[in-house]
Amino acid sequence: MKKNNEVFHISLTELAFTLVLLLVMLLGTRLVSEHNKANEQDKIIQKQKEVIETLSSAGGLCRPDPDDPITPMMPCNKCLSVVAHISKSQAALAIDLGKALTTVMDSSSFEENYPDLKEKLIEAAKMVIDGKELADKKDLVETVEKLEASQKEVASLSGIIEQFKKDNKNNFESLVELDKLRKKVIQCEKDIQTVDTQNKYLARKAGLGYPPCWVDPNGKPQYLFSIDLLPNDRIIVNRAWPEERNQDALAMEPVLQVQKIFGKSVPMGEFLSSANRILKISNDTKPSACRHFVTLRNHIPDRHTGDRQRLKIENSFYKFEILDKEK
Repeated sequence: MKKNNEVFHISLTELAFTLVLLLVMLLGTRLVSEHNKANEQDKIIQKQKEVIETLSSAGGLCRPDPDDPITPMMPCNKCLSVVAHISKSQAALAIDLGKALTTVMDSSSFEENYPDLKEKLIEAAKMVIDGKELADKKDLVETVEKLEASQKEVASLSGIIEQFKKDNKNNFESLVELDKLRKKVIQCEKDIQTVDTQNKYLARKAGLGYPPCWVDPNGKPQYLFSIDLLPNDRIIVNRAWPEERNQDALAMEPVLQVQKIFGKSVPMGEFLSSANRILKISNDTKPSACRHFVTLRNHIPDRHTGDRQRLKIENSFYKFEILDKEK
C-alpha cells in the first residue's frame, strides 16, 4: 500500500518551509524593533548633550531649584553645596564668610595695623578648605575683637607712660602712678598673649563653651589637676599643672586648699567646695571667662554611679578622661 506523506493536502516539506519563513519574519521584525529603539536612544543622548553644551556655554550647569524661593545667590549656593558635599545653608554661610574676610583683609588700614592677624585669617580659611574643624564664627569674631581692644589699650597706656616720664620726672606721686600704669601695661600684654593663644586653640578645635584658662604656645590646653574617682563617694586629687604655671596656680587660694589633700582619699564634697571657688575665679577671669582642664580616671564599677560622679567634676572643669585601657 502506498504511504501518504501529505496532511490536509500539504506536504511535510512545504510545512517545514512555511515554519522557517515564519521564524525568519519574526526575527526580522525583532531586529527592526531593536534597531528603532537604538535610534531613539541615540536621539535622546544627542539632545541631552546639546542641553549640557547649552548650559555650559551659558555659565554653568547649576540652575535655580524650583523647590526653593529664587534669589540671585541661589545657583552659587547650590553649586558650592554639590561640589563641597555640604548643605545649601552651609554653602551660603561659607560664601558670606568669604566675602566678609575679603572685605576686611582688603582694607589698607587692616593690613598696615594687623599683618599677623591677616595671616591667621588666611590660615583659618585654608583649614576650612582642607575640611578641618574650625571654631564657631561668632567665637572667632569675639576673640579677634578682644585682641584688638587689648592692643589699643596697650598703645594708649604706653603713650600715657611716656608722657608721665616727660612731665613728672621728680614727682614721687606721679612715679607711683607711673608704676601702677606700668603694671597695668604688663597685665594687658599678658592678656593679649592669653587671648592670642586662646584664638589659636579656637582655630584648631570647636565645640567648647569657654576657652581653656591655660594653653601652651601651640594652643593646647594645660591641666590643673589629675583626679581619680573612687567608690563610696571618695576622690584622689594630684597636681597636673606644668612648672611654668606654678605661680599662677598657687596664686589661687582654693588651689592652696586642694594642695593639702594631694594624694589622699577624701570625700567628694571636701574637694567640690574648692572646685566651686575655682569655677568662680574662672568665670571672673579677664578679658574672657575660661575653664580649667583636668585629667580624670573613673575607678567606679557601677556605671550609673560613675556617670553621676563624673558630672560633679564637669560642673567646674573641662575634663580629659583616661580610660582603663589607656593606663
